[in-house]
This record gives sequence, structure tokens and C-alpha cells, in this order.
Amino acid sequence: FLLYEMAARKPAPEKVMVTEQLAVLATKLQINKYLKPGKKKWQFVEFLGDAGRESAGIVDLLAMRKNFDEKRNKKLGMKKGDSLEIIQIQVKGGTSSNPSKEDIKRMKKVSEHYHFSETLLSRWTTNTVNFYRLGNDGGLQEVTPRTIFS
Repeated sequence: FLLYEMAARKPAPEKVMVTEQLAVLATKLQINKYLKPGKKKWQFVEFLGDAGRESAGIVDLLAMRKNFDEKRNKKLGMKKGDSLEIIQIQVKGGTSSNPSKEDIKRMKKVSEHYHFSETLLSRWTTNTVNFYRLGNDGGLQEVTPRTIFS
């Protein structure tokens, strides 16, 4: 990444901001990379604070798409395309630490409140994006993007 190389030469606060932005971009690219033919692309909602930095709160990114599963929609009393798949993603880049136990509790509460399909941690390093699913026990288990986003 040319941007990553440029970030390496910047002062620490700017480097952190560029790393955050690259982690979110890499996560979004990785998600749509695994779509099956004919599936709708994921749309994204980012929650940015002042000057494009990440904002307060546990939700960094939402991945959303319309759900065209006729059986699922019918069961919910809806027509095809009326329901949404929404995935909560906490994005980490570079050397940032994993979410604390308290952060994981907050992620779980938010996920339950909004009925998200999944709650994930995305960890980006220079050439890789890894995804971890938040389990019912509060643990994080690595998953392949194809399992979640196809």
C-alpha cells in the first residue's frame, strides 16, 4: 500500500489516523471480495468523529444489505427484500490492542439491542484482514470472510 508507506513517515497522531482509515478501507474491500455471484453487495455505515477520526462508541462500522431470502422474509411477515442483514464490526488496525472484556460486553449489549446478524472484530495488518466472531460466551473466534459475507 502506497498510503501505508506514506503513513510510516508521518508524525504519530497522523499515522494513527491513516492506520484507522486504512483498516476500515481494507475491511470493506475484504467483505465484498467474497460475494457469491448474484448476491447483493454490502453497503457500509461508518461512524466518524471530528476531522475524520473514529468517534466515541463501540460501533466502528456496520455492513448492511437487503435480505432477499423469501423463506426468511415470509417467516417474518415481510416481502422479499424487506428485511436487512446488519453486521456490527469493531475495526482494529496496526498495533492497536484487542477489545477489553468491558468492550466485548458493550459490543454484545449493542448487538442484542439492535438484533445484528453478527458481531465481529476486524483486525488489519499491512497485508491481511482477519475477522473474529463474538461468541455467546464473550470470546472471539476467528472466522473466514466467506463464512460471514458470501
